[in-house]
Amino acid sequence: MEDNIRLEKRYTIPMNIFNEGYKTYQKKYVYPKNYIFIGIFTVLAANFVYGAAKTPDNLIAYLLIVICLAMAFREWYNPRKMRQRVTEMVKEMGEPVYKLTAGDDFIEFSTENAGYLEDGGDEYGEEELPEPTRFNAGDELKIIEKQDYFLIIYGKSVFYIVPTDGMTDQEKEFLRNFDKNAA
Repeated sequence: MEDNIRLEKRYTIPMNIFNEGYKTYQKKYVYPKNYIFIGIFTVLAANFVYGAAKTPDNLIAYLLIVICLAMAFREWYNPRKMRQRVTEMVKEMGEPVYKLTAGDDFIEFSTENAGYLEDGGDEYGEEELPEPTRFNAGDELKIIEKQDYFLIIYGKSVFYIVPTDGMTDQEKEFLRNFDKNAA
């Protein structure tokens, strides 16, 4: 065990908090790229509309307009569909208990229990839990604070949602300033 543990918290993530946290993550890393592609496809469609207006017998221009608009719609729709799928998958997992452990120079996430096992065994059987995930100060961590949760992002593809419900002001302040505390 670490000597410099400053925060240890067990928590579950309510579905509304998970959905909002995932949306915040998408706004930061998914939507900007999608908006660029939507803009590109819309400009291309407008270009093909202009071409079709100049030469109305050009059937390929009409086909390309439809394709560009379909691609723009796909770029808009896919992140929303992905959020819905991930939210449904998390809902099916039940409410696992997570544990956040943080010290002056590290932050660690682990799963305390995996809940009910449907494939036999005890009602609340022991499922092999993954090893804790540990990040050190100076890693590519970004911490975004919202009213009801902290979104802790590693790189561009790994994120953790930590609800603030039940956190003291000191615990919130520690998470808020994690990188500054480690310096």
